[in-house]
Amino acid sequence: MTDLFLEADGTWEEMGLRPVSPEIMYEQSLAGAPTATELGIRRLRGRPNQAQQYKGKQQVRELFEGLRAQWEEETQFSSSISQAATHSAYQRIIGMGADALPFIFEQLRKDRKDPSPKWFWALRAIVGEDKATSSETVQDAIDQWLSWAVEEGYA
Repeated sequence: MTDLFLEADGTWEEMGLRPVSPEIMYEQSLAGAPTATELGIRRLRGRPNQAQQYKGKQQVRELFEGLRAQWEEETQFSSSISQAATHSAYQRIIGMGADALPFIFEQLRKDRKDPSPKWFWALRAIVGEDKATSSETVQDAIDQWLSWAVEEGYA
């Protein structure tokens, strides 16, 4: 099966990639990007995101935790950040949109003892920008994202 990419002129071009979920399509975000992994993600308009299909916060938490556990198990030995970030379970977490943010921030708080940049790709994709651009360390970036989360009411 193939995914479709939206070209700058509005036409669709078929690419030989595996679909991530029905709610997400890849869109080329950087003109002339040096690698195919530098892709942006956009939510399809008019379709409910995956989390909206579940009723209540507990079901959303269960969905997130299941996807997180699958992703961590299947990528634990991978040294490639782009491979981990394009894994189907991670992309499905991104597809949850803002509903996933409280759980991602919960994971960041847990990671303070052993800081890891593993959630930054998802945060940038969901929020639409990097809230930790001025950080110099992973710990600084976690602190900046968590401060933003508090300001925006996610934590």
